Amino acid sequence: MFERLRRAYPLKVELIPALLALWTSYMVLSAFSTLPAQVPTHFNAAGEPDRWGPRAVLLLLWGVQIGLVYLPATLMGLAFGLAGGFRSLVNIPGRDREGLTAEQGEAVRTWVLRLLLVNKVLAMALVAVIIYSSLQIVRGRGEFMGGLFWGLVAALLASTLFILWRLLRAAYLGGRSSGPSRPMR
Repeated sequence: MFERLRRAYPLKVELIPALLALWTSYMVLSAFSTLPAQVPTHFNAAGEPDRWGPRAVLLLLWGVQIGLVYLPATLMGLAFGLAGGFRSLVNIPGRDREGLTAEQGEAVRTWVLRLLLVNKVLAMALVAVIIYSSLQIVRGRGEFMGGLFWGLVAALLASTLFILWRLLRAAYLGGRSSGPSRPMR
């Protein structure tokens, strides 16, 4: 059971989002009491703050990172990796889902788990960049890390599209490069 999880979702790679969560937690919690009442809460495309709000917004962003990205994606990854019946977990039309071979099912499971891990890391990094930039601006030490932010957004979109393509390929082509393994309906 754990061998299947290790193949598709190596737990040592989970260290990356865990370290991002710890770093963001440290940044927010160590600086919160010294922050002014107003902090940058939104940035324009040029990376300049264009909206300021209460410092509690940084706690909210931190809560989003931990409570809506890190914990759910981690728990879902573990559940999906350990679950035995892949057919009940695959979100494709019922008749296509029932036609999946065990090999195709494992390919779908592997790519779903990788999608979760990559997108979790990228989403957590996006929130970390926003929080870090806000703290740096408030302290007068820097500006919004716009290049990194937009690079992460592009990477998040590209990884999602790539992995969706791989999922469809695994589900309908069985991982082969030509010809469907079964007729598409």
